[in-house]
Amino acid sequence: MINRPLYVDKIMAYTDTPFVKVLTGVRRCGKSTVLKMIMEKLQQEHDIPYERIVSMRFDSMDYEDMTAKDMFKAVKEKLNPTGRTYLFLDEVQEIEGWEKVVNSLATDYDVDLYVTGSNSRMMSSEIATYLTGRYVSFRIYTLSFQEYLEFKKESGRTAKELLNEYIRMGGFPIVALGNFDEHS
Repeated sequence: MINRPLYVDKIMAYTDTPFVKVLTGVRRCGKSTVLKMIMEKLQQEHDIPYERIVSMRFDSMDYEDMTAKDMFKAVKEKLNPTGRTYLFLDEVQEIEGWEKVVNSLATDYDVDLYVTGSNSRMMSSEIATYLTGRYVSFRIYTLSFQEYLEFKKESGRTAKELLNEYIRMGGFPIVALGNFDEHS
């Protein structure tokens, strides 16, 4: 995983607040990885037991044709009965009416909610209607050049070579993870 403390620390500042943390960004920019980092940090630095962390990825075929009511029921079944549940709902925009579900969970249960979704589908949703005043939004971008350099520091290449690669190939994490060239 590419460590992204800029995002993780900013989002973690809202842990255990009543705000739904909404992470948006283009596909494959690292939103799901940022969620994983937050989950790890909750366990390691905040002593949150694994049983109180629930993660669901709604772009999985497991959730195809799921309705908002089905989503609500599935998430509700996973809530911890004895304390706060930390909910990580990835790619929620795949479920029509997800905003109502998230609003209900945030209002009626002891949860700390984190959701992700792709820009175009999240921004065209009813998020403003159902969650006004109840959410804080974080825009996740592809890797900055500084993040790219940090990840590629063991490559043995100069900063100038890496800058050329970054400009040609972009800052998507998958590019930094692999050894691609423009002809691959």
